[in-house]
Amino acid sequence: MPRNPPSRHGAHPPLIRVLTDDRAGNNAQVLGVAEALDWPIEETRLAYDRLVRLPNWLRGRSTTGLTAAAATALDAGAPPDVAIAAGRRATPALRRLKQRHPMMVALQIMWPGRPTGGLDLIAVPAHDRAATRPTRGSSSPWARPIA
Repeated sequence: MPRNPPSRHGAHPPLIRVLTDDRAGNNAQVLGVAEALDWPIEETRLAYDRLVRLPNWLRGRSTTGLTAAAATALDAGAPPDVAIAAGRRATPALRRLKQRHPMMVALQIMWPGRPTGGLDLIAVPAHDRAATRPTRGSSSPWARPIA
């Protein structure tokens, strides 16, 4: 992949939005992938309330489960070209960004739970046993285990 290709916003490099939270392991994966791309990074820190315990099929693309400050931060900022999240709790926020910015590439690290729609790429580590996870209903041909 060429370094710093033009983005859909013009001649500047693509903007990556990383969604981080209180889980160091998730943050390390998200930031590691983003830094490897060597493009500008904007971080949105997610904080959760007790509704984050609801299943993702119920939370959908909403800000349910996010604090008011985190929901505001998610909707602020420049439209990203790529957004990266890790872990089940961050997935609805990533889906919301994709809904607001349809041309953006939404990359989910770790198994998001159902549904898998609204995500362009799901990178599932071996410990999530991706081979046993169905992806039916996904909106993307990339949302399946990669051997």
